[in-house]
This record gives sequence, structure tokens and C-alpha cells, in this order.
Amino acid sequence: MDSRRARALGILVLVCLLAGMFVWAGSITPHPAENRYPGNTELLEDYEAYIGDPVQISGPVVHTEPVIIRISNSHESREINVQNFHPSVSVGERIVVFGTVGDDNTLDSDNAVVREPWEAKYMYLVSFVGGLWVLARLVNGWKINTDRWSVEPRDTPRFSWGGGEDA
Repeated sequence: MDSRRARALGILVLVCLLAGMFVWAGSITPHPAENRYPGNTELLEDYEAYIGDPVQISGPVVHTEPVIIRISNSHESREINVQNFHPSVSVGERIVVFGTVGDDNTLDSDNAVVREPWEAKYMYLVSFVGGLWVLARLVNGWKINTDRWSVEPRDTPRFSWGGGEDA
């Protein structure tokens, strides 16, 4: 087998493995011994099955005295009374709570985090900008050799970023 076909086959195998890993990761079920706790979806499907078990849920605060959050999926929603919740929150804030499921739509909180609305947007924006920076560095310093099906360093960069040889 020539090196072109071997490389093409290698790339195809790696892409298939990557796709398979995405499917596998999406099919993992909750397993507390491996720190994968049931979440919103599992509680909405069968609340009674998780009474007395640890869970991690998240949702917006709908009431503050006592703290009540709404968990939901595309089909249904449920309001959960979070007990032993110590951070101060206001209606509309999103919280993530780890605790033990109790009777009557209650959750005994062991740990809770208040999420600000801007945090997810900031995370995605910074990741996107970082990805663009890495892509620009790759395009600037590397080229694809289509004759050999390889990636090679450029003799001279496309753009000068400033600095010297050791920058």
C-alpha cells in the first residue's frame, strides 16, 4: 500500500473513532461511583426512583424563601424545594445544586453554585477567540503539501507578528 492510501486510511480510521467516541460519550448513564450523578433529565423521568440518592441538578430560581428552582426538559418541568441552601440568590438566577433527593419535591443541598447569566457567553467567546488565534498561527506557520499528503512548516511565515526569531 502506498503512503498516500495509508495516510488516507489512517485519517478515515481516526475520524470514525472520533465519531464513535462522541456517540459513546452521549450514551453514558449516571454512575455515582464514577462521579456521574443523575441530573435534571433522570429526576423528571422517574423522581421516586432517586429518593435518598445523590443528584446534581440545575435551573433558574423561581422563589427565594424557601429557595425553589425549576428543572425542565423539552417535555416537562418540576419545581424543587432546595433545603439547606446558604448562598443568597434572587429570582431568575441560575444555580447548580448537588444534594440528596427527598420526598415531596425536596433536595437536601450539600453544595451549590450560583451561575451568573454572562458566564456561559464569556466562556464560549473566549474559547472562540482562542480557537481563531490557534488557527491563525497554524495557517501562518504551516502549509499542506498535497503531493506528499503532509503538513510542513513554511519557509517564511505569511505574516510577521513582530518580535524576533526567538519570540
